[in-house]
Amino acid sequence: MDTILENAVQSVQIGVEDYLSDDPRRALSAVRNISAGILLLFKEKLRVLSPPDSDEVLIKQTIQPQRDSSGHVIFRGSGKKTVDVFQIRERFKSLGVTADWKRFDGVIKIRTDIEHYCTAETTARLKELVSDAFLVMHEFITSELNYEPINLLGEETWKTLLDVATVYNKELEECGLAKSHIDWGCDGIARATEYLRCLNCRSELLKPTNPYEPHLQSIEFHCSSCGDYSLFEDLAESAAEECFGTEMYLSMTNGGEPPLATCHECGKEAFLTQDGVCIACGATLDYNECAVCGASLGTEEQDFNGLCSYHHWQAMKDD
Repeated sequence: MDTILENAVQSVQIGVEDYLSDDPRRALSAVRNISAGILLLFKEKLRVLSPPDSDEVLIKQTIQPQRDSSGHVIFRGSGKKTVDVFQIRERFKSLGVTADWKRFDGVIKIRTDIEHYCTAETTARLKELVSDAFLVMHEFITSELNYEPINLLGEETWKTLLDVATVYNKELEECGLAKSHIDWGCDGIARATEYLRCLNCRSELLKPTNPYEPHLQSIEFHCSSCGDYSLFEDLAESAAEECFGTEMYLSMTNGGEPPLATCHECGKEAFLTQDGVCIACGATLDYNECAVCGASLGTEEQDFNGLCSYHHWQAMKDD
């Protein structure tokens, strides 16, 4: 077995051993080892695809063009530094290699959460990480590396990953079924609710206790992982920022209307500009157009009594 692949297998196996340990200090070690194992599996694919005698060019950060003995230009890897996550993504894309980047991003997000936010309540996030890691590895090992996961990782490690993923996904499915009874009101809110997280342990295993409550902001959620209760209005802002974060960034860098604005009623960054409603408090716009020029009015102009900022300024100046 190649060194990179062997290191990948060992990282995953040690990570699973850390996960099974009763010592809470090994929780972060489990996260680091499992996520590192996935990255090594990705690098193994690039190693396999590297041309012979290229010094495993596709896994090296630095690629240098050279001439061979016949004068043809060839590319060889240079130095000991290997590709980072961004470079792996780019090379997979150009080579047509498939990986479940959405779930892998989830694994990295969980690692960050546990490192920076979670202290005692790591069990829920670990279960989520193991579940996501199982799905990422299963697809990649079988379709891209052409191994049977149970043979590559070992029966004990694979059975643990499978068991945790099965239980976790069943709990997640039950939470989704309970939330399906809620009338979210608009597509924007429905999108954001996919990112609801427990305020205490950051778990996504949230069940509504009163799904038929007509006032969305008053719906209460119970965390199946840590037992905390939270109102939707308290969960909404972070869910909105997580959901629309990329679009917010693109609107700031490339221009265009941002998907979120600061609500004029509750002050949270949770007002959906396209749907015209605040996820957190349910507020809508009192004034949609300027009474003078007909310009569309945003949340920041709701205190101008139906005028845009310019005509409000003009009115104040005339007074």
